[in-house]
Formats: sequence, structure tokens, C-alpha cells
Amino acid sequence: MKEISKNQPINNRKILLILLATFGFGMNVSADNYPLGKMTCNDIGDFAAKALMWRKRGFTPAEALQKLDELNLSESVDKKNMLDVLKLVYGGYGNSWTQESARKAITQDCQRGR
Repeated sequence: MKEISKNQPINNRKILLILLATFGFGMNVSADNYPLGKMTCNDIGDFAAKALMWRKRGFTPAEALQKLDELNLSESVDKKNMLDVLKLVYGGYGNSWTQESARKAITQDCQRGR
């Protein structure tokens, strides 16, 4: 690839910088799976523990969704996060988690931006 020199017209350098900034920042923004509404990462982890308790008590996924609706979450992003947590709890991860390990795993994932 040809090097950009100071002698090149400024328009080419500006275009390259704009492209790099656009694609570089765009990748960082889309990597976050837990955009936070009003809930903190600890709140999300606590919900994971509660949802796992529901599962272990025999609640079906439909009943867990009903319990989620009863929480009356004001932020749609919070509800989306809780739905994602329910998918994990009622999926394969829920088979091996304890309440504490669910809380810890989800809290850490949130803090790491996954």
C-alpha cells in the first residue's frame, strides 16, 4: 500500500482519517451486549439469580416471562437485558449454574461489556 505523505493533498488524508474513525469506533460500539438502562450490572446479576431460582422451583419459561412482565420495567433496554438473561438461565447454562454462580457470571459479563 502506498504511504500517505505530507505532500499529498489534504483531502485524501481527511478521507482516510474519517474512514478509520468511522469503522474503528463503530466496532467498539457494537460490541456491547448489555447496554444499561436504569439497571446496574449488579441488578442484572441479581435478576439472573432470581430467574434461576424460578427455574429450579419448576417455573416454565412462559411463567418466567409472566414474572418478568410483573416487574414493570420502565426501560425497554432493561427488559431486553432480562429477556437475554432468561434465555441463558433456561438454556444450557442454567443446567449447571447455582444461584450464586448465575449472579456472578452475568454480573461479570455485564461489567466486561459482553
